[in-house]
Amino acid sequence: MRYIYLCAILAALLCQPGAVRAQSAPGPAVLDAVERTAALTTYRAALRVTASGVAANPLATPPPGGETVLTDFNAVFNGADVGLTYRASDAAARGFDPTLGLQMIIARGVTYAPGPLPVSGATETRWYNLGRRATAGVQPPVDVITVLRALTEPVDATKLTRVRSEQFDGRSCAVYRGSQADVVAVMARQSRAISADPGVSIQDQFAQARIDRAEYLLWLCNDGYIRQIRANVAGSAEGKRTLPFRLDVQLRLTEIGNRALRVPVPRDTLVLRPIPVVALATSAASPVRSSPAADAAEVGRVRARESVQLLDRSADARWYRVLTATAAGWLPATALPPAAARSRVPVVGQGAATPAATTATPPSPGATPTP
Repeated sequence: MRYIYLCAILAALLCQPGAVRAQSAPGPAVLDAVERTAALTTYRAALRVTASGVAANPLATPPPGGETVLTDFNAVFNGADVGLTYRASDAAARGFDPTLGLQMIIARGVTYAPGPLPVSGATETRWYNLGRRATAGVQPPVDVITVLRALTEPVDATKLTRVRSEQFDGRSCAVYRGSQADVVAVMARQSRAISADPGVSIQDQFAQARIDRAEYLLWLCNDGYIRQIRANVAGSAEGKRTLPFRLDVQLRLTEIGNRALRVPVPRDTLVLRPIPVVALATSAASPVRSSPAADAAEVGRVRARESVQLLDRSADARWYRVLTATAAGWLPATALPPAAARSRVPVVGQGAATPAATTATPPSPGATPTP
């Protein structure tokens, strides 16, 4: 009789909601979900990465206070059509409005983006038709599937622990938690330094850090898709309390398979006239300025003999708008060799674009180009 009673209690416990699933190994289900999610073509995505302390700026002394938004990315994907907005701390250095960031629409194979852009002739606050070919300097800076893999591949999926169930994006989802080692491995893949020493790898920087708090959560929903991943870590670089840091990463995928998602096509765009690429090696090291003036803000620097692409020039040819590997802005002519190729660079604002109209309703510059 006692044996029967104990068996009844055990059966009741195992029949509690989620009890059986909590005992099952989540590894195969999570790995399958990564591949299933990576194959999505229609969905909405949001990625936000924030940092504080030395993770925001390892070179600052003392470390900066408050929170810095490293990446704020929102996008709609509908097959080959994409509408996105990307804001980040390096927007100005990349040649985009630091407040609005980069906006981009890829519709019917054509790319559109509002200026100013790090492209020859694209200096107005207008929507530009960039054509069907990829344009250097105007590329989606975030690939959602690459981020998804970076947030899951370093994790030991077989050791994830199911902690609760939640409704998310209209679906019932299991929430799994990873270990501190998972968090550190994921953060190391973000390529965000927490040390001022460039000779120490990112992995070693985290290995030498004092970790005070770490959290990794993954939402796997009942349709087999991963809808959210959150990872955050806080501690002290090099184990020193004087070097505090915090990093937070959140990826959200919603409206999966929503056929109502649409990517609007802007109208009254300016079509950029094809201009031969002019690339030169600098003759001297120099700051890259936000405008053609010696007292303008510095957005980057070039070394001597560094390759730069010339986009536009001032009317007096004393300044050239350039695109470098890390910045877009203005260089003085004295930092460039007196090559004949410089004469082919158009004067800023003169004849680099022609009007073209479509019948679609345009998103206005400054608005997220998504429905």
